[in-house]
Amino acid sequence: MSIREKAKKYQKKEKESQQETDHPVDSPQSVVEEKQTQPITSQPITSEGIQKTDVTTVPPPELLFQQLIPGWVNKPWMYIKPSHPSQLNSWIQGWKKLILDYCRIFVKHVINLMELQNVHPFRNQKNGKTLSLPQLTTIIDSMVDEGLAKWLDDSKILARIYYKPIDQWADEIYNYLLETGKAAEVLTFMEFRQMDTDWSSLPEEDLKLILKSFVDEGKARFVTKEEDAVEFVF
Repeated sequence: MSIREKAKKYQKKEKESQQETDHPVDSPQSVVEEKQTQPITSQPITSEGIQKTDVTTVPPPELLFQQLIPGWVNKPWMYIKPSHPSQLNSWIQGWKKLILDYCRIFVKHVINLMELQNVHPFRNQKNGKTLSLPQLTTIIDSMVDEGLAKWLDDSKILARIYYKPIDQWADEIYNYLLETGKAAEVLTFMEFRQMDTDWSSLPEEDLKLILKSFVDEGKARFVTKEEDAVEFVF
């Protein structure tokens, strides 16, 4: 199925869904009569007498992050930067993973190290320990060397964290546009910003870079001189 066909198929489903919601509201009498003709289905009952429902709830990000925090954060020595190279590398890797998990779960593309110092476990109230700014700087410096971060200021307080590669974000954006049919529309930069997705809050520089990559790959073309709106090519 072509991209245009996928987009049209999605738009057709949207139209049919809208038509269903436009049906007139049934009168109370007709609702009663309809209910009388419908078979009664049994529902599982709990010991408390309440019917069970198959409702899947997504845990809040605080709980998700808490479940990923390892037990070693309660060890006081984990808040001391090791001097031995092998121990230092292990220390950095442990905290690096926590920073990446934190940014991924809370959808943080940019972090402020001073603010991060107030977040558990980087500040641990259980043992009264906190990672210092120099310690956090050492960890982020290592992430920069690995291409997982980028400093945004000379004072090394603000850092862009790449918990997901730009190429992966580009693939997710493109697939989202195909699946929702939005690829059939002309989209402005602001419209990308207003979509309720994790990538909508990407730094402006990164989002514009992704749109340009679509153009360079022949997937889209700019429709304005300012290069702030794109039309996808089928």
